[in-house]
Amino acid sequence: MLAEVEGEPRSVTVSRFAGVDEAGATIERQRLSWDGEPVGAVEVQQVTWAELQAHAAFPASQTSITPETISTPLGELACLRYSMVDGALVETFWFARSAPGMPVMYTRHEAGTLSSTVTMIVDERS
Repeated sequence: MLAEVEGEPRSVTVSRFAGVDEAGATIERQRLSWDGEPVGAVEVQQVTWAELQAHAAFPASQTSITPETISTPLGELACLRYSMVDGALVETFWFARSAPGMPVMYTRHEAGTLSSTVTMIVDERS
């Protein structure tokens, strides 16, 4: 995932499911500078499937869902666009219909200003 955050250098986060079972998964994350140098240590986290599912839960009263096709480093993707508005904060997530799981893109607008964009740039599944 390519992270472009206002006031910070571009970075990439690599997430890997290191192990899975019926209860959940072990996820390893490594942040890299744009030129591929590690930034900090590899983070290892054990999560349940319910915890992962909760990441994609949005308050219905604050969220709109619309179909949208977007152009990404992964190509043209038919997505469901979830826009969640909480006062001056607008968070938008694009979930590819062809790739279940995490969003392929995420943006955050604060008081009408784009403060961050996170974009999936590689999706490798084994």
